Amino acid sequence: MSKPARSLFVFGIYLFFVAATFIFAPNVLMALIGAPQPDPAWIRVSGMLAGFIGYYYVQVARQELAVFFPWSIHVRLSVIVILGAFALAGVLAPVLVLFGVVDFAGAIWTWRALRGSKTEVIR
Repeated sequence: MSKPARSLFVFGIYLFFVAATFIFAPNVLMALIGAPQPDPAWIRVSGMLAGFIGYYYVQVARQELAVFFPWSIHVRLSVIVILGAFALAGVLAPVLVLFGVVDFAGAIWTWRALRGSKTEVIR
């Protein structure tokens, strides 16, 4: 597995963890980070979606679908901006911007791995 693919694989596993937590123990995670208790239905739906996206990331990494690698960087870099805007607008607890920090760090890891890789990316 190439270094860029490995970064996506690890991010996919992180998303599985987030999904499982949101689906099976959403109040535990929210209490840990000091966030308000979410609506039980919507946090579980969010967990389901995170799990589906995690599945895509793991499969993309396993198949070395290099065309996806830069796309993932674009999207993951935007997460912190969007969550930050939501927090500034008062529609999201500021502590939830921490999820964007993880996305940002993962995007930088993938970007650095791509820069140092011989993986051919078709744009």
